[in-house]
Amino acid sequence: MNEARQWLVKKTTSISGKIGRKHRTYCRKARQEYLLFNKRKRKRREYNRIEGAIGNIKNHYGLDRIRYSIESGDELWVRLGLLAANLKTAASKA
Repeated sequence: MNEARQWLVKKTTSISGKIGRKHRTYCRKARQEYLLFNKRKRKRREYNRIEGAIGNIKNHYGLDRIRYSIESGDELWVRLGLLAANLKTAASKA
């Protein structure tokens, strides 16, 4: 390496830190954090979509008022409401 190049490398490293790309482990960590953030974002989006669908079904199929007074009647009522919603969706797609 010639003298001018050595001087340039010495000056640039003392002024700006390191020359070149960031270390590979740093890039790997940043990518993992990014992927984890995206995973959380996808989960939040999916959760909100499901909650919205359930809220819509509650409003349109009367799931807010349970009609059965038998044991586990509330579960039966919710299942029937979800079944009705699924049947309506399937019929509209067919």
